[in-house]
Amino acid sequence: MRLGQTMVLAILAVTLPAASLPAQDQNLRKGFFLGVGFGAGSERLSCSVCQGDRDVDITGYLKLGWAVNPHVLLGVESDGWKQGTNGITELLATLHAAVYWYPSRTESFYFKGGMGVLAYRVSGDQSLATGRAFSAAIGAGYDFRFARDFSFTPFVNVIGSIASTLTLNDTPAATDVNYSLLQVGLGVTWH
Repeated sequence: MRLGQTMVLAILAVTLPAASLPAQDQNLRKGFFLGVGFGAGSERLSCSVCQGDRDVDITGYLKLGWAVNPHVLLGVESDGWKQGTNGITELLATLHAAVYWYPSRTESFYFKGGMGVLAYRVSGDQSLATGRAFSAAIGAGYDFRFARDFSFTPFVNVIGSIASTLTLNDTPAATDVNYSLLQVGLGVTWH
């Protein structure tokens, strides 16, 4: 399935109302939560000496945290993206402190924001390029309850970094590198 079709399906899933459980059971946002998700990711590395094309491949996340109240959850989220072609492997990983905000007490739609760090690595035959940067994430999703404590969670996330240095075989190659990652997919959350 093409990325565009995946994005449209995820956006539709995020915006549809959940009708399978009564309202009081849909929003048990209290205590500990844990989630994992997978989908399509579109990564881009941009700088003065970079190609700047978007690469699409598998992406995922792992999140955990605590519900402060029915509207606000605080947590830690790690996102990843990987692509391997022609003996070259690209990896992008993040670790963010995240806030999940549910505007309504009776609905399961949320917005997410976070700040943290990002690491990038591309390795091939005899070369290794690496980079690290401060990053920020924003996103949205919807928790479709399928059991009292579990939900399917379609999500859309955008992660971006500030400019940083990219090293090639331990030598600085560019000092104006920005990373970005667009994620669209489906997760499972235990509340």
